[in-house]
Amino acid sequence: MEHVTPMAGIATLMGGFYLYHSQRVPVTNRLRFNVVSPHWEEQLGKVLFKQQLEEYGESLLSESSPEHTTVRRVLDRLILCTSLPGVDWDVRVVDTRERSAFVLPGGKVFVHRGVLDLCTCDDELAVILSHEIAHIIAHHSSESVSRRLIQIPLYLLSCLASGIKPDLVELAVDVAFWLPGSRAQEREADYMGLLFMAESGYDPTAALDLWTRWEQLDGDGLREPDFMRTHPRHHNRLRQISEWLFDARRGRLLGSRHSKLW
Repeated sequence: MEHVTPMAGIATLMGGFYLYHSQRVPVTNRLRFNVVSPHWEEQLGKVLFKQQLEEYGESLLSESSPEHTTVRRVLDRLILCTSLPGVDWDVRVVDTRERSAFVLPGGKVFVHRGVLDLCTCDDELAVILSHEIAHIIAHHSSESVSRRLIQIPLYLLSCLASGIKPDLVELAVDVAFWLPGSRAQEREADYMGLLFMAESGYDPTAALDLWTRWEQLDGDGLREPDFMRTHPRHHNRLRQISEWLFDARRGRLLGSRHSKLW
C-alpha cells in the first residue's frame, strides 16, 4: 500500500467534509456547500443590523416617510408569495444618492434613496426587492461564510505546498473560489426574483428597463476583467434576464420550481 502524505490525507478529509455539508438551494436546486446553521446566521444578522443602524444613524428615513411606505408596500406584496417562516422582515431607507440595496440575514432590508430615484414604478422597485428576498430564501449569506471557512485551509495548504507569496495565493484563491461563487449568487437572486415578481403580480419585464437605465448611468466597468467582479456586468445581466423572460413567456420559468440556472 502506497504511503499517504499528510497533504493528501488533509485534502481527503476536506473533500469528505465538503460533500457531507453539501445541500440544494431552494427553488433553483443548485448544489452548494453550507456549514452555517440557521441559528448562527440569525445571530450574525442581528449583529450586522445593529452595526448598520449605528453607521447610518440620522440618514435613515422615518417609517412614516413616503419612501419607506413605498418600499414596505412593495416588499409586503412580494413576501406573500414566499414560504419562509420565522423571518422578521424589516425595511430601512437610507437617505443617500447611492444606488444600492442589500439585505442582512433575518430579513433586514436596506434601500438607498438613489435606488428609489432610479425606479419609475412599483414594478421596477420590485426587481430590486425580489432580488434581496431571494438572497434570504437561498441563505446566500450562510453560503458565503461557509465558502470563506473552506478557503482558509485551502489558502494555508496552498502557501505551504507552493511556496508562492501569500498575497498571490490569496488572490488566486479569491479568483478561483470566492468571486465565481458571488457572481453565481447574484445570477441566482436575479432568477428567483423574476419568479417571485411574477407570482406576486408584478411585471418581470420591468427588470430590462431598470437595468438598461442603470447601465446608462453606471457604465459597465470595462476596465475590470469579468473574473475579478463580484456581480455580473450589466449587459450580461440583461442578456441572461432576457433569456429567462423568453422561457417565462413559454411557461417554463414560472411553471417550474427546479429550473436550471445555466
